[in-house]
Amino acid sequence: MAEERNNFQTALDVFEYVLSKKNYPTSASEIAETIRNDPSLRDWLRGKTPSKTVQARLSVDILEARGGSRFFRFAPAVYGLKHKLDAGEYPARYSQKYLFWRRRRRELSHSYTACVSTGGTALWTRRGFLSSEHFPLALLRHLDIRLVEKNTPTNDWPQGIKRLRYYYCFRHRDQVVRYRRSEFDMRHEGRSGNRAIGFDGWVTENHISMFSRVGYDVSASIFADANTIFGSEGNIEIDVDFLGFINDDSDKRNRGIIALVFVANLSKYFDFDDIKGARDLEWVTLHSHSNNYHSLENWSKYLFMALCQMKVSS
Repeated sequence: MAEERNNFQTALDVFEYVLSKKNYPTSASEIAETIRNDPSLRDWLRGKTPSKTVQARLSVDILEARGGSRFFRFAPAVYGLKHKLDAGEYPARYSQKYLFWRRRRRELSHSYTACVSTGGTALWTRRGFLSSEHFPLALLRHLDIRLVEKNTPTNDWPQGIKRLRYYYCFRHRDQVVRYRRSEFDMRHEGRSGNRAIGFDGWVTENHISMFSRVGYDVSASIFADANTIFGSEGNIEIDVDFLGFINDDSDKRNRGIIALVFVANLSKYFDFDDIKGARDLEWVTLHSHSNNYHSLENWSKYLFMALCQMKVSS
């Protein structure tokens, strides 16, 4: 790594030097600002918008190196050093590399999903929402967890197992995030599917974490999603709470799946009208859903009830 300021050969060496002084993945704008404020580095800044130049150079290096880059992308325009990640020098929530978030789907950089055996335990004989008060996340430590190739056809899945997904919502005080109704929804009331107040993703091999007391940690994925959705470039504060499990085969879309349910509590409010690319999202109060409970999809109903219980308890 280029440590001496006078020995930089390329702009990437400068970016590496700046990131080596940070204890967390850093946004392109912060990297550019650090360089601008250092007289010995200032000449390495290029372009009318230096932060965009930094972002472009790092993104191209990561793409062209095909896994061999010294950098990794934690979230859009947020970068870190691989050697610091591998050495455990970043906090646990930064231990997962960036997975690009899209509406209701996720592009995974790995090929195995986590599954749990339904045999040998009476836990999964229960149906519905299993509250964390009686079924803590630490139960995963005592269950038979397997990794199965993600693209395995449904008919070829081993018998007696269920796939694990995580399901969560963003919450600020009495409000949660959901998708706005599209023009199609407006024109085809009752035909376009029920409303959802949550986001989801597969629990994968990439979520195995030595930092977590249960062996799996999805908080980094939730944190990365938040940075993508709210455009905060790593400066967002989130408190992730586990609410419980969902084990319900009544909806064929979620058949054979057990959901780990979380709520991501945001420290501040974000206005979606000011966030580029997030105009199909909106804040709604929990009270508004109480009048339209029947319109929620199954998992959202369980999540809504858990959030209401949290509100009553607090």
